[in-house]
Amino acid sequence: MPLLLLGLAVAPAGAATTAPAPVIQPAGLVALEARMEQLPVQSEAYTQRIDTAFTIAVRLNGLSGSMPQTRTTYESQLQEGLASITPLKALVRGVTPKGVASVQIGSDVYLRLPKLAQRDRGRPWVRFTAPESSAFQFFPYHATTGELIHVGSGPWANLINLLATATAPATLGETVVMDGQNASEFTVPVDPEKLYADPLKELATALGAKEPETLQLFIAESGLPLKVVRTSEGRTSQFSQITTETTEITAVNTPFTVTAPPARQTIGERRFQKLLGEFGGLLEVALGKRPRSRTRNNADVIEKAALLSGV
Repeated sequence: MPLLLLGLAVAPAGAATTAPAPVIQPAGLVALEARMEQLPVQSEAYTQRIDTAFTIAVRLNGLSGSMPQTRTTYESQLQEGLASITPLKALVRGVTPKGVASVQIGSDVYLRLPKLAQRDRGRPWVRFTAPESSAFQFFPYHATTGELIHVGSGPWANLINLLATATAPATLGETVVMDGQNASEFTVPVDPEKLYADPLKELATALGAKEPETLQLFIAESGLPLKVVRTSEGRTSQFSQITTETTEITAVNTPFTVTAPPARQTIGERRFQKLLGEFGGLLEVALGKRPRSRTRNNADVIEKAALLSGV
C-alpha cells in the first residue's frame, strides 16, 4: 500500500488495462504465488516500519571559498495493526508512546489528530466515511479498485499484482527460518507506477527521477508472505530520498475486538470542515497554527489527515 501507511489516499479510478508482457519468474516463486492466492485468511496482525533518508546538496562558505557538501537526515515510523476483511474492521496504532492512531469499522474511519484537540474542546478524533476503494487498505497488500493490473486474487492480491510489474526475473536467496517456518527469499525489481493511473505518475515525475523499486520477499512454504521489504529511491540534481518499508505478518485468523472512539471525543466531517474554514488549511489546524490554505475535497482531507495522524 505505498506508500501511505493507511492507504486512505485513493488511487485514481481507471479502466483495467491488459497486464504487460510478464517477466518469466522462477518456478518456485510462481508456485508460492499460487498458494498465496488460496490461503483462507480473514484477518491478520502485522507491523510496518518506514525508514527514510533525505540527502540534500549544500554549499558552505569558508575561508577557502565555497565548498559543496551533502547533508542527510533520517526519519523512522513504526506502527502495528490488526485488520479483518469480513466483517471489515481495523485498528492501527503507532508504537508507544503514540497509541492508537486510527480505527476503521465498516465504512467509518476514525483518525486521531492530537493537535486538533487544542482547537476543539479536547476532541482529538475525526470520523470520515471512507471512499469505497480504500475499504481494505488497512490490510497490507490487499488489492483495491484503483489498480490497473488485475492478475492476482486472494488476501494479498496487491502483492501479486505488484509482482506482475517486475522488470526482471527474481533472484532466489537462501531459505531462512522465520517464526518457526521455513521461508524462501526472493528479490525482484518492480515498477509500481504501472499499477496506477497518470496522476500518480505525474507526482512521481515531479519528485524527480525514480529508480525501479525493489521487493525483498520472505514467503513461507504455505504461501504466507511473512515479510515484505519494499525499497524506493528518487533523486534530482540536488536531492535524493531513499525509503524502505518493511511489513511483517505476525499472526493470521486471530479474533480481535475493535470499538469506535468515545462519541464525546469525536467530531464529524462537517465540524472538521468548519474548523478548516475557521482556522484554514489542514496542516495549520492539526499543528495548532493560523490558516493559510483551504482543502479542496473530502478525499484530499482524508489523505492529508492520514499523513498527519502520526501513523
